[in-house]
Amino acid sequence: MTTSAMMPFLIPQRILLVPLRFVGDMVLTLPLAEGLKATFPNASIGVLASKLNAPLAQTHPNLDEVVIEAQRMSDKLAQLKEWDTVISCRQSWTLAALAKLAGVQQVIGFDRQRFPLPFVGEKGFCRTGWFLDATVSYPPTRVNVSELVPHQVQAQWQLIETLGVSTPPPDKLTLYSTAEDDQHVASLLEKRGLLGSKDANVMLHIVSASASKGVSFEVFAPVCQALHQQGKHLITTGTVVDIPMLEALQTLAGVPIAIVAGRTTLRQVVSLAKYCSSFVGVDSGPVHLAAAGGIQHFTVAYGPTNPSQWGPYGNTIQLTSVHYNPQTMHTPGYPSGEANRLADALAKAVC
Repeated sequence: MTTSAMMPFLIPQRILLVPLRFVGDMVLTLPLAEGLKATFPNASIGVLASKLNAPLAQTHPNLDEVVIEAQRMSDKLAQLKEWDTVISCRQSWTLAALAKLAGVQQVIGFDRQRFPLPFVGEKGFCRTGWFLDATVSYPPTRVNVSELVPHQVQAQWQLIETLGVSTPPPDKLTLYSTAEDDQHVASLLEKRGLLGSKDANVMLHIVSASASKGVSFEVFAPVCQALHQQGKHLITTGTVVDIPMLEALQTLAGVPIAIVAGRTTLRQVVSLAKYCSSFVGVDSGPVHLAAAGGIQHFTVAYGPTNPSQWGPYGNTIQLTSVHYNPQTMHTPGYPSGEANRLADALAKAVC
């Protein structure tokens, strides 16, 4: 991985971090605030967030501002004008162009940028670095599990190294829940008799905001049965919308499942992880929330992404990645075909 080295032509005073838009992307970007604050203690450091992601950043001790991303172009420009340095983790030439149009003096980002199809590149990407004052090469976008690539945290850390940050990336993720968050989760678990059984508690998350990562909920029925036979307690996260699906999974598996979907905020999922010993599920934001909450053991289904880049981050993390072909996952016929193969592989992985 190569970097376009740059000594800053100004010492940044106001630095805006721009993560990708999903929950996991915010979690993997927040470590940069730690490196920036250590190098520029007098700088004001902010992060661009969605309304959904913002609470994860609002309790971070190294962030001075959380900016809710505007929708209108004129408002986006007004937001960017407030900063002298923008560090973009998005592969977006439009974001870089807007920052320059807003008068941002230093714009740093990845050289692999998205353009409208069918003009350039496979899936609309090509390596250009337009409107950027310094660039870092994006990791190879291959999903071959035998090919190791830098983790996204490490790749993004190279962005801040162009500003002279010399400290290494942290060896684990950290998010900051509140005492109220922890108390709420403790109450939920106490009502279900699960408060004092951390070693047996398993966080189960089977949905993803990305349609390309979704798998049939039936895939997890054998997994639930295998874990129940081991004396594990299953605790499912998600949103209110997911509850009917999770209830259907419980019926299909025929084992008890503590459904806390819709009863926890994103920060409270971090709190929940403190009471669980392992995580089982799909490649999604809660993987990273769980890692930040201290879970060490993960069994995760990966289809379109490479776990060496997008897996749970931490030097002591133990990940069992179970792979499936996303192109054949959604063909009719469960429990046959790719979905059945994945169900078997996941059940074996947790035994």
